Amino acid sequence: EKLVTIQPNPVLTDKDGKASVTLFAGSAAGKETISAKFQTISESISFEVSAPRLSLQMTDTEGNPASDTMPINSSRNIVAILTDSGETPMPNQTIKFSATLGTLQASSDMTNEKGEAKVSFSSGSVADKGKITAEFGKSSTEMEFTVTGSTINISLQVLDKDAAPVTQLKVGDTGRLEAKLTDAENAPLVSKLVTFSLDQDIAEISPETKTALTDSDGKASVSLTASKTGAGKATASYENYSAT
Repeated sequence: EKLVTIQPNPVLTDKDGKASVTLFAGSAAGKETISAKFQTISESISFEVSAPRLSLQMTDTEGNPASDTMPINSSRNIVAILTDSGETPMPNQTIKFSATLGTLQASSDMTNEKGEAKVSFSSGSVADKGKITAEFGKSSTEMEFTVTGSTINISLQVLDKDAAPVTQLKVGDTGRLEAKLTDAENAPLVSKLVTFSLDQDIAEISPETKTALTDSDGKASVSLTASKTGAGKATASYENYSAT
């Protein structure tokens, strides 16, 4: 990759015997050598192209500085600031953005006269830690952020043999424990492993693993057979979420 571009090239000498060109630095840094040649005579000069400075910040939708912790389903602006080594803004340069969590409205933006490129960012419905990266040529910078809030809803009910919700079973009767998993937008979570348990030894859960995968509706169920009289509590668990 060329560190600089020379324009125009070649060039004619003026009345003083001088010829000049303009050097345009690219996005890479390093040492460069430029040579001027006339017939069999040449002269070279070496110089260094310094790396640009790239930084990231998060602002609210009004442009005010914002915390890097945000709730689910909220919006922020991601601002990249590009300057040269002397901290002079670099306008009209394309900055690429990427995120490991949430959604960026655009994957790139061009810097303005202040060297700022901005994209809108939505946190989405998943609570977790994420990272946003801005890239300009071989220069890049990262910013970590945290999305907070409950992202999974879990419910549990006891069903009789006719699939009707009940609060008790007779000894010898078989029903089902049915859990339902949904995300923050109430969409079903499919193929998630749910674990069921009882706090009292008054019924038997089948299968022996006491687990089941959620179906296309986000539902997982196991068989429940009452074996003794008494009161007990059933629990359905998925990761750190549970319902009784």
